[in-house]
Amino acid sequence: MSVRAPSVTFALLAVLPALAGCISLSMRYANAESAIASEELEQVGQPGRDLQDVLDRFGAPFDVWETARGGLALAYGWYESRSFGASVSVPVWESVSASLNADSAVGRMRGVVFFYDRDLAPAGWRTGALRDLRQADGRRRPSLPED
Repeated sequence: MSVRAPSVTFALLAVLPALAGCISLSMRYANAESAIASEELEQVGQPGRDLQDVLDRFGAPFDVWETARGGLALAYGWYESRSFGASVSVPVWESVSASLNADSAVGRMRGVVFFYDRDLAPAGWRTGALRDLRQADGRRRPSLPED
C-alpha cells in the first residue's frame, strides 16, 4: 500500500500542471429593464385608463401583437439573472478545441402584458413569464405564403 501512495501522488503532480490552464470559473450578472411595481399596474388598470395612458407611463413596449380575438397586446419585460459556473477543458488532439454557448434572454424574461379589445378598450393585464403569456394568447404568428 505504501508503494501505491507515492505513485498516485506523483501522477497527480504530473497531471495538475497540464490541467491548470484548462479550468475556468465564471460569475455572471445581467439585468434588463426594471420590474413594474404592482402599484403602478393597479393605477394603469383602473377604469377609464386607455392605451395612451399605458404608453405615456411605460414608454415603448418590448413586444406588440394582435390577439386571437383581433385585439392588441402590449408586452413589457424585464429580467435579472445571476449565474455561477465552472468548466474544464481537456485538449483531445494537439491544439484543437471547440465550445458552444447559446442562451435566450426572452426565455427568462418576466413581464406584464396589457390586453385591448378590437376597439382598443382595456381588456385587462396579466403578469408572468412573457413566453408563457404570449403562448397562452392562442394566436400563431402568420406563416409565409406558399408559392
